[in-house]
Amino acid sequence: MRGTVLADGDAVADRCVSNGIDVVLTDAAGAWDLPDSDQPFVWVHRGAGLDCANWYQRCSDVADGRAVDFEMVPCSTKRRRFAHITDLHIDVSDGVMGLHRGDCTAAVLSGVFEELRSDLGCDFVVATGDLTNRGTTDDFVEIGAALAAAPLPVYQMPGNHDHYGDFFENAGDRPTARLSGRPSGDRYEHELGPRWWSITEGGLRIVAIDWHTWIHGVDDDVQRSWLTADLECAEPGTSVLVLSHDLMSHEFFEQLAVAAPHVEIVGSLSGHWHTARSARVGTQIHVNTGNPMFGSWDWSPPHCRVIEFDGDALNMRTCALGVDEANRSATFAAKHAAVSADSATTVLWRAELAGVTHHGGPSLATGLDGAPLVVTGWRDEDRSVGGITAIRLDDGAEAWTSDSEAGLIAPVTVSGDVVASVTIDGHVALLDSCTGVTRWSATLTGHRGLWVCARPLITDEAIVVGSGPAFAGFDLADGRRLWHRADLGNPEMYPNYGDGLVLGSSVIMGMPSVEPSLFRLDAATGETVWATGDATGSSPAGSLAWGDPDRVYGLSHAPELFCVAAATGNELFRVAIERQYTWAAPLVTQFGVVANMGDGFVACFDADDGSEIWRRLLPAAASPAFAPYRQRGPSSMTSPVRAGTGACVVASTDGSVWVIDLASGGVERRALLPAAVTANLAVFDGIVIAPTADGSLWCLRLDSA
Repeated sequence: MRGTVLADGDAVADRCVSNGIDVVLTDAAGAWDLPDSDQPFVWVHRGAGLDCANWYQRCSDVADGRAVDFEMVPCSTKRRRFAHITDLHIDVSDGVMGLHRGDCTAAVLSGVFEELRSDLGCDFVVATGDLTNRGTTDDFVEIGAALAAAPLPVYQMPGNHDHYGDFFENAGDRPTARLSGRPSGDRYEHELGPRWWSITEGGLRIVAIDWHTWIHGVDDDVQRSWLTADLECAEPGTSVLVLSHDLMSHEFFEQLAVAAPHVEIVGSLSGHWHTARSARVGTQIHVNTGNPMFGSWDWSPPHCRVIEFDGDALNMRTCALGVDEANRSATFAAKHAAVSADSATTVLWRAELAGVTHHGGPSLATGLDGAPLVVTGWRDEDRSVGGITAIRLDDGAEAWTSDSEAGLIAPVTVSGDVVASVTIDGHVALLDSCTGVTRWSATLTGHRGLWVCARPLITDEAIVVGSGPAFAGFDLADGRRLWHRADLGNPEMYPNYGDGLVLGSSVIMGMPSVEPSLFRLDAATGETVWATGDATGSSPAGSLAWGDPDRVYGLSHAPELFCVAAATGNELFRVAIERQYTWAAPLVTQFGVVANMGDGFVACFDADDGSEIWRRLLPAAASPAFAPYRQRGPSSMTSPVRAGTGACVVASTDGSVWVIDLASGGVERRALLPAAVTANLAVFDGIVIAPTADGSLWCLRLDSA
């Protein structure tokens, strides 16, 4: 196949043209010639001051012997700032897999595009897969309409959901990696064009691959050949950004560096996990983004990344969508609210952290002078850093801070004179609780794609930590790896946000969407003591809690309240609670098991059989979609914390702190903070420590609690 690349009738030289496997540069006259291939498209590399409305041609539409000409036009602006969005899940059905009709449509997406252009000043958008929810023709037509009407250029690529059309159109069942067989890209290609491509924008050569077919071995060899050929056409020193639906492995980037040593890989953008996560590997930054139209799996609000390349590095700002400017950074980076709590709230002090405590919560430790310290982890997604900070409980002054190279979403664990922490990408550290000095540090695994969100568990001799496909035990004294297991989860499971429990020299942990999903391990050897539970909605969602005398309670995704015997894992009862699932732990009291159910309801259940005793609605204001897959309504993600003998405390994402009478379920708001509460509270001697999503830590006195 042959043709010419032109701009205003003149030849454009040194422009890449590809048939999806081979890549050639045009000659001085703009002419190109490609060998025949079995790939469905031929396309031209866009960007670097020129654009092309019809940038690809279907080979089946080109008559034998006819030349294919690409007409380039000058870009109207110098495009530097762009938005990264992912996992749009456009769906015109009645709703499947957590979505509801009307949640994700072309109209909603068009509003996102306008916000990216008008409010955030973006010049173009990259969308890294799961553009549709079911991969059906109707869903692709819907998103095609939104893309055609977008007020700024959008460069898209497929994710795993975009390959599920055969299931939903033929079987109507939820697909899995095991059931879907060979993924089908036909519908995507029919409506949206090539599944892998490259452009040059904002000083970056941006290359996109179809991760799903790559990892399933459908066309990885073809894509690898194309990617190598494409980068061979790049000038030495070119900065390259990789787009994939999920984060590619260490091996992928190592092989890419060998195949194209003359270019500089600056990092990657991806999605898939419905979670904001950024981490650095050497000079590269690897960024996963959550959902732009509904709350993400980690309870962060709908968001995007706004990125500019300065010639050396990617400068990033994570922005919540559908909110005012003051709340753009909520749960992602510190932007401390300018106003204080309501006048009725007794604020003893307010500390401003260098990042945001999200999902995790504060713990109590002891300082050098014996005074209590409030210790909490935090993250800054925009700088791809995190840390642990200790604040004096008496006056709110900082005692120490220990920085880390990635953010912390897991709570820290305090035991005696040590603090254990783990970053979201699996770096474990043991610190001195008095000084913050690191005693030892270790890496959980070489696996690049880790989402470690559950707190480290400390026994007398070991620390157990992990998530998904990587769990390990470390010697408490010196950090030696005692054992490692990769068989407790799989790379396709949801991240585990639920904290486990310590039982003597063993630990009890739960994980969502795998089988078994609840297990007890020997902390020193990693050997399984018992394992139970399936991979359905009955698998654990939130943190586990102790009951009396030997019972473990938890909440499942279904959602359900369940109780098992700690010694054997035998299930004692399981009851449906018919509310939103949540990561929060239940609280076992003498009045019953109190559960915060995520959508503004708190209920109490009988500890012996799970029968409901009372249920109350927290009269909280609606807030941005912090709860996963919801766009409206009140929400609360904090675990109930005991406050005295007859009350507990919870918070909601509108900034309210509530005291609940355990016997009657009576609810009273005792504080209203100026930012969302998306991390657990802590109560010390009647004083409440509340982290807010602007990066503040509040010390409150709830006098009558």
